[in-house]
Amino acid sequence: MAYRIILPTSEEWVRQAEAALGVGGLTPVQPPVADADRAEKTLRADYGRISRWLFGLAATVGAAVSGVIFAFAVTTFADAATDPLAIVFGWGTLAVAVAIGLPSVWLLIALHRSGKRLSRATGYWAALPYQLGVRAPAVGDEYAVRYAVYSFDLFPRVATSALALLASVFAVSMIFSSSLVKPDLAGLVIAITWSILAVSVTIGQFWGVQRIQNGLAWRSPQGYERRMRRLRRG
Repeated sequence: MAYRIILPTSEEWVRQAEAALGVGGLTPVQPPVADADRAEKTLRADYGRISRWLFGLAATVGAAVSGVIFAFAVTTFADAATDPLAIVFGWGTLAVAVAIGLPSVWLLIALHRSGKRLSRATGYWAALPYQLGVRAPAVGDEYAVRYAVYSFDLFPRVATSALALLASVFAVSMIFSSSLVKPDLAGLVIAITWSILAVSVTIGQFWGVQRIQNGLAWRSPQGYERRMRRLRRG
């Protein structure tokens, strides 16, 4: 059975949310509020699948390894001059880098796009009953909202986005070191590819979690009236 990056049980909820939000030029609809809890639960379970997180982790490692191999290929070409054997070896190394890097980057992009759709739809369904005034925040909801990031589906992504942020700082500092402090072509290529990778992973995971938190925030009694006034004005 082929792996589904968005489960069939989630697709209809995602489409309804996107239609209501006007995403992609879809015709706005008004979904039934009674389905909101079921939709949120289904979408969060889909978004939070450990398999999605593990595939993202594997793709990130694959892209990072590909960056190292690509740097080795670049230095081989730089040092080869007119040596035919070295040039052939460089092309072979480049082919290995592409073979590892392309599927890794493709998987990261696919996970990002599907994760964006799932998290946006989750946030929509989580907020809908409160935005329409059908349900009002309760006192206990404040704690549920505040500690949502420690849930099984969100915490792994919070942890890896924090690690990716640290990797981003390290990789960017490598650019400075490899270009100005101690010039090193291989180190510079690795630093650039790792910087792009780490920054992308950081932003992608962080905003996925943030979209869900933005929807859950409507359950917090603090600032609920302010959010409702802003919604009516908008």
